[in-house]
Amino acid sequence: MLTCPNCGKLIPADSKFCTYCGYQLTEADRLQNATPAETQPAASETAAQATGDETTTGAAAEETQAGASADQAQAESSQADAGQTAAPEQPVQGPSQPQYQQAPAQPNPTAEKAKAFTKGYWAFLVSSLKHPYTLKDQFHKYFGFTTLIVESLFMALAVLVVEHSYLGATTSAFDQIAGTNSTSSLSFAVFFQGWIMFLAILFVIASVAYLTSYAVLGDRRLGYLDSLTQFAHFSNLAVFGAVLSFLVALIARTSTNMVGFAMTLLVISLALGFMAFTVTIFKSENNTKLDRVYAYLIGTVILSVALWILFAIFKQLFMSQLSSMTSNLLHF
Repeated sequence: MLTCPNCGKLIPADSKFCTYCGYQLTEADRLQNATPAETQPAASETAAQATGDETTTGAAAEETQAGASADQAQAESSQADAGQTAAPEQPVQGPSQPQYQQAPAQPNPTAEKAKAFTKGYWAFLVSSLKHPYTLKDQFHKYFGFTTLIVESLFMALAVLVVEHSYLGATTSAFDQIAGTNSTSSLSFAVFFQGWIMFLAILFVIASVAYLTSYAVLGDRRLGYLDSLTQFAHFSNLAVFGAVLSFLVALIARTSTNMVGFAMTLLVISLALGFMAFTVTIFKSENNTKLDRVYAYLIGTVILSVALWILFAIFKQLFMSQLSSMTSNLLHF
């Protein structure tokens, strides 16, 4: 039932006009002027309808989600079946072979030793240039032997260049006439014999100095090789003198004055060897009652005899070489 907002009479709820006064009712009038009995059923009906709609919507959503899950599961199952179908058969492999990794290249021990020896020898030369008389560090025992070889080598090369400058033109003319090759043979013979001669001279000087210090003065602190190293430290200036002599002879082969200067440097280098002989004896520790001066005189006599024998041997060798060359000229 509704209450007419105009006259206040009760009229049916579905009335469009008030049957008492003729007032036209609107939907707002129906809701506002409805009696409590009419309003509560209508609200209950509206709530029930809303709950039913929500239940229907939730069920539909659950049904949709369940359908999507089923479709997804079916798609994954189809994909797995397709993967199993497309996967090729793996061949049966035997035991895996071990893979060896290439080791890094190791340095050559011989090359490393040679490099260390060369570096140490250069330090030895520099030390002897700064303080020839004072041997502060302990150097390799073969440095003295190396010095004698290098020094005698460049001395022989200097003599070879001078010999080729003076005798080269004569022997070359003879070779052109006779059709021989005596120039190369003579040059090699002069170089080799000169090298052996200079090396022998230096070894004799160093050895007699050691003998005098060891036997005459009784200084036995150093062995023979260490004594050679000390001797070379005193006379390493001769190495640079021999190298300079060779370079001067090589550059100025056509100049007599420059060749003479090269030979002067060669003589000075040899003189430094005799100086080292003197220093070795006077630096030795005297464990006897003999004065060092007398020990030096004894050593000088021994050295003179040894060099005289050595020069006699090489004189014979050089004379035989010269005689062979002269006989070739006379035979021609």
